[in-house]
Amino acid sequence: LGEGAASALTEDLTALGAQALSREDRLRAFERLRVPAAHTLSDATIIRVAQVVGAEQVITGSFAVKGTSLTIHERPTRLDTGRRFPEISETGPLTELFEIFARAARRLLPDSAVPMREMERGHPPLAAFEEYIKGAVAENPSTQIVFLKEALRYGPEFHQARLALWSVYNEQGEHRQALDIVQQVPSNQPLSRQARFRAALSTMSLGGYAEAIDRFIALNREQRDPALLNNAGVAQLRLTAR
Repeated sequence: LGEGAASALTEDLTALGAQALSREDRLRAFERLRVPAAHTLSDATIIRVAQVVGAEQVITGSFAVKGTSLTIHERPTRLDTGRRFPEISETGPLTELFEIFARAARRLLPDSAVPMREMERGHPPLAAFEEYIKGAVAENPSTQIVFLKEALRYGPEFHQARLALWSVYNEQGEHRQALDIVQQVPSNQPLSRQARFRAALSTMSLGGYAEAIDRFIALNREQRDPALLNNAGVAQLRLTAR
């Protein structure tokens, strides 16, 4: 539930227009500082991680479950001034987890012009989200794959699970499976650009350097990013070295 809380809030804040740190970036920051992500962290440690990644604001919080009721507490802190804002609390049935975090996210970003209905449209079925989180926190790759595939069975349009499944396949060197799964994200979805970038990485890992270069350049043409040109350069060097 702890990881589920962080992921649900992150997705809602992103949907409302905030540049919220993704789970993968958060874990990379923990790894950089050699902080055990699975442990309860002090506010000082969390603030230090936020400073490392260049965040303007950090949100700390807690949750409590009583019977079938979930209560969450969140408090934002500005890192430049050290100002701590008043705590936000929301309560509701566990079955309405997304609604609870949606209300909290709206209170954190009251000036967002994104309507609540549009934000809620991005929520997957709760069963799919539960399997996704189980896959995210599982330590064994084969177990991760089982849970993430279950998440897609419950929510075929839950493309965040596809990106997570790509990461597992990629880390295991299963680049054909990684490419196949990430290419299932439609071009009209919000995660399409991330999916196309990962598809380019998989293509390069499979030896399709020329195709990978085309993919990176096409993405950079749409929205400039030095990382894309860097990857295109790596693919070009490998193609030349053949």
